[in-house]
Amino acid sequence: MKPLTPQKLAYPPWSSVLAHSIADQTIALAAIAQSATLVHNIATKGVANKDDADALINSLFAFDADSTESIYGSAKDLETGLDMLMNVFSAAPDKHTQTILRYMMNMLNLQARLAKHPGILDVLANRLKHAQRGNELMPESNHSLNTNLASIYQDTIGTLGFRINVVGNAEMLQKSENAEQIRALLLTGIRAATLWKQVGGKRWRLLFQRTKIKHTIEKLQAN
Repeated sequence: MKPLTPQKLAYPPWSSVLAHSIADQTIALAAIAQSATLVHNIATKGVANKDDADALINSLFAFDADSTESIYGSAKDLETGLDMLMNVFSAAPDKHTQTILRYMMNMLNLQARLAKHPGILDVLANRLKHAQRGNELMPESNHSLNTNLASIYQDTIGTLGFRINVVGNAEMLQKSENAEQIRALLLTGIRAATLWKQVGGKRWRLLFQRTKIKHTIEKLQAN
């Protein structure tokens, strides 16, 4: 009998290698944390670091990657998420960190709902691939791309019956460009949550492997 070889895990709209290391899981968690952090920054201050946001937005178009880290460029591109993830796993997270953690858990909940709706997944895959092709032919401004991604979010994930309640400065939240960027970033958080599940992420590990995850964060930051 021929030995079995690892196959890529099909999961519309994204697929990933069958890697189940703690490093892969931590990278995916850091991406969720970075998404949540940027959402909070926009909601409260109206700004988000462009490089941090670009690493997340680009991950939406990484439909078939060779490694978990390559989806985001490198672990360095998730430095903000790694720092926040370390805060999340600290002994006494502050109010700011608790808000980030709430967004993270809401993204995981939404991903679990999304996984049960193959029809919505198909629409999501088609819309993202269409957006990628259009952006390659005629590169969009960040604002236009966020508008497109926000529409995709509303038409797919926004129909799942669960809404992430983003809190912050009312003036910032009322600006359409901020609302659109928040939805685009929430979409990247769902993408990261999907990746986390693909590489073996489990809820119980968040409770019982805290120390191991923290050590992994330190190694990723050191490298």
